[in-house]
Amino acid sequence: MIDTRARILGAAEALIGKFGFGKISMEEIAREAGISRAAVYLHFKNKNEIGIECADKIHARLLTHLRQLAELDAPVLERIRRILIGRVLFAIDFTRNLPAKFEEMFVAIRPSYMVHRERYFTNESDLVLSLLKEGVCKNEVAVVDLELTALALVLSTNALMPFSLNARQLKARREIEERVSKIAELVVAGIPRPIPKPHKQGAPASDRNSSGKNRVKNK
Repeated sequence: MIDTRARILGAAEALIGKFGFGKISMEEIAREAGISRAAVYLHFKNKNEIGIECADKIHARLLTHLRQLAELDAPVLERIRRILIGRVLFAIDFTRNLPAKFEEMFVAIRPSYMVHRERYFTNESDLVLSLLKEGVCKNEVAVVDLELTALALVLSTNALMPFSLNARQLKARREIEERVSKIAELVVAGIPRPIPKPHKQGAPASDRNSSGKNRVKNK
């Protein structure tokens, strides 16, 4: 059975898609969910809180996608590259499939959303951080400040996330994919690798032969 909170969010998403965030009320959300208005207020103080939780749901879906990329059978740096590309393309595709009226919701909840967005970045950088730690253990990377590097990697592709793009750019998926792929390639190439230790080699054959001749002469 779907719990009450999930029913409220489902009802809100349906109404926002049809009428827009600004044109719906808590009472209408309650009616759509088949519960009392009082029951809605037990879970959410106001409509903005519902909007924020809708945004949180979108972020949770993104994290699920990124975790799948993190678990691929591939070298650490390749998985990080795919995550940097994947976060942008997932967000682009999801935004393009959202009803246009959802844009109004993000405008209305922007002050609170910006606070939550910092947490979103932290969640994504934590995932990259776990891969960097794995890379250090496997001697694939040689990063000193792991946390700052992980956050920098995530932020490197923010200019191509939907909140930074105009309407034309949102439609140009191939162009965005090319750009984010290049950025990911460059920043991953900049992650320090361990310096190979020089192999100890024996004395050259000519040196061994000459030392042998010297021993013969000494005799």
